[in-house]
Parts: sequence; structure tokens; C-alpha cells
Amino acid sequence: PFRSRPARRGRCIVQPLVPAAQAAAVGSKDHMILRHAIVADDNHIFRQGLVSLLLAVFVHTRVQEAQNGAQVLDMAAVEAPDLIIMDVDMPQVNGLQATSEIKSRWPSIRVIVLVLEHHHRAKAADAGADACLFKGVSFEDLLATVAQLGFDVSAVPI
Repeated sequence: PFRSRPARRGRCIVQPLVPAAQAAAVGSKDHMILRHAIVADDNHIFRQGLVSLLLAVFVHTRVQEAQNGAQVLDMAAVEAPDLIIMDVDMPQVNGLQATSEIKSRWPSIRVIVLVLEHHHRAKAADAGADACLFKGVSFEDLLATVAQLGFDVSAVPI
């Protein structure tokens, strides 16, 4: 995975700022419970793998799957999730377009955009993403980012 100095561009966290062990040690007093999440990626195997990992550690969280940004927007309109983890490059409506629409309609939804290329980080920040991670990031770093966004990961068994 890509490693560099942690930085922010706009509001977007482009690298986890807190090690996973530290994030997991944070108490739940000031953190929200993750009740509903959406994982959006057009790669079926990647999407299902991430959903399975999330369900294994957030046992009381409802996790939905979407294969493109249009599906994410439809799902969010029915029941706004707490968190969306979304690939930048998807058919129909890409992750950047969906992020921009989500943040304008439902600003309280936290959005993590997953990218493969460096230049997408700035675009994700411009679209309003709360965090931007490289697609090859470790699950522990993803959890650390989820914690930075205000969700309780203290009960996560990792």
C-alpha cells in the first residue's frame, strides 16, 4: 500500500492519521455507532469481500452492496446510511459524481472514496469525500479511518 506523510486536502483525509491500534483504543463516549453502511464497487469479488469483513467486525451493522453510483444514490434516498465506502471508478454514475450528490443532499453521511491513482485523491476531496484511501489499504487502516470519521470501533475484535 501507498505510504506517505498524512495530509488533508480540503476536508478529505487522504491517509489514516491514527494507527489502527490507537483508533480501536478510543472509547465510545464521543463516537457514533455504525448502524448502516453501503459498500459500492463494480468489482463483485472486491465488494463482497469488503462487505464480509465489515459484517464480521460490525455485527450489528446493516451493510448493503451497490455496483455503481446510481444504486448508491437510490439506496441513500430510501434510507440514508451512516457511512458509504465507494470506489472512484464505476459505471453509470462514478464515485466522484455520487459523492458530490450525496454530500449536497445528505451532508451528514460519511463517505470514504477508494482510489487506485494519485490524481483521484484531489478530485475526491473536491467532491466532498470525508476520506480517501488507496484501494490496497489494509483493513486495519480502513478501520482507523472509520474511527477518525467518528464511529466507534472499540468493540472491533482486531
